[in-house]
Amino acid sequence: MSIMVYLAIEGDDAIHERESAFWLSKGISAIRVKSLNEGIEKASTAQFLYIGINADNINYKPKMKLLRDVTNAPIFIATSTYSREEHVEASSLGADLFGEINDNPADNYKAVTEKLNQLRDRARQPKPLIIIRTFSDILIAPVYHKAFIGDTEITLTKNEMDILDYLMISQGAILHHGQIGRDTPYNELNGLSSDNIYSAIKRLRKKMKDVSQFDYIETIKDVGYRLVARKDKENGRL
Repeated sequence: MSIMVYLAIEGDDAIHERESAFWLSKGISAIRVKSLNEGIEKASTAQFLYIGINADNINYKPKMKLLRDVTNAPIFIATSTYSREEHVEASSLGADLFGEINDNPADNYKAVTEKLNQLRDRARQPKPLIIIRTFSDILIAPVYHKAFIGDTEITLTKNEMDILDYLMISQGAILHHGQIGRDTPYNELNGLSSDNIYSAIKRLRKKMKDVSQFDYIETIKDVGYRLVARKDKENGRL
């Protein structure tokens, strides 16, 4: 690729600053995100030299296969608590390199560049565009019919998934009752009665709340529904 950029999924500011400064000295810059949700969203829309994950502060396992599906870029995972068992598990989930964090950046650079050379042809292959949506700590991949609250996957019916997707497209804006049953982009929801839509939203709300202990779907009386971000409610913005 013409611009050498890697994606760092890293929750520790100090570690990221140290690592990114070293790679920049090699002519490679970083885009950094602090959650796997953000990482999957970025990886689904852009091409990176590689994706680096710090397993010490990022729980990569629940969504690792989804990350692998959305990108051909090599995925490298580092940890300070290396074990052979986790190495095998990470590889089975799609990691290309799994190893112990090394305080010497030059050693990390050698291991990464060797693996990049091995995977160069695969990384250049185009991947189909897979739509990933995120809102607050919710992530959905509609084409795979997968939805996560934090690191926990929730099982949804087709109607529940379509409604959640529609709410996430709106990104906190109010969806009026008529929109969900009439102007929706999903054929399966067109023509559903108000009672059916109400029941589907009630089930969806319960499934999300059972996992998170938080009510993401706000009912606006006589108007409709909207998604509420956890941080906005906790900070008194609503």
